[in-house]
Amino acid sequence: MEGQGARKLRFLVTGIFVLILLAGLGTGAAAEWERNASLWKIADLYFDVALLITMAMRGPALLGR
Repeated sequence: MEGQGARKLRFLVTGIFVLILLAGLGTGAAAEWERNASLWKIADLYFDVALLITMAMRGPALLGR
């Protein structure tokens, strides 16, 4: 059974994930608006970090824990 601390941590990580994803979307939109290739690299970094968070949170479920 999960404690209240685990639920709060999951809520916090989900919020951070959403903020990073929104930052990536905003940076990608700015890169498209400005036609700036270097901003695409930053947007890609945001998306990579969001993917890393997703993989870290799904890890225990994928291992059967």
